Amino acid sequence: MIAFEHVGKRYGGRFEALAHLNFRVKRGEMVFLTGHSGAGKSSLLRLIMRLERPSRGRILVAGHDIDQLHATQVPFYRRQIGVVFQDHQLLFDRSIYHNVALPLEIQGMEPREAARRVRAALDKVGLLHREKALPVELSGGEQQRVGIARAVVNKPALLLADEPTGNLDPQLSADIMSLFEDFNRIGTTVMVASHDLALIARLRHRTLRLQDGRLVGDEEGG
Repeated sequence: MIAFEHVGKRYGGRFEALAHLNFRVKRGEMVFLTGHSGAGKSSLLRLIMRLERPSRGRILVAGHDIDQLHATQVPFYRRQIGVVFQDHQLLFDRSIYHNVALPLEIQGMEPREAARRVRAALDKVGLLHREKALPVELSGGEQQRVGIARAVVNKPALLLADEPTGNLDPQLSADIMSLFEDFNRIGTTVMVASHDLALIARLRHRTLRLQDGRLVGDEEGG
């Protein structure tokens, strides 16, 4: 599903954020990405999202070199990826329903089908009963669930999460990770960047460990 081949990323021509990355993630696999603050986790995810481009090497997603995508192909490519952020990035003047519906509205989906998908996604994260609420009325954990519902409403083949439990207590963090496992069980490829080593160890999935932009560990779960 994902292949990094000798990938490096420099900023400003001097700062090397990532160097000599080589790894593969199989379709349907769940993988954690960990490392100290500044290790390169967010940069790696931004490369996969094609928000940035590598300074060297190749990144293949579903067999395609994403650096070779034409500018007109990039929006379609990004719609195949669900993304969950630490800070939720919700629109606070819109209801929970309309926050989750936003990706479908952007792509022009027929309203009836969009409504079916939005309510299915909210039901999956346990928030169907709050669809009319505004984000400010929800707890931090509930807001993160809304972010997850929005990320999966398009039924993406790949789900990326950047420190999705960074602001949550241990029980809520475990609940959020359980949701990612649920989506992985139905075939979604999942990559989660997290510094919560204790939680990662309990979940026993493959872990890629970065240090100063280099891959220094690739441990199988189980």
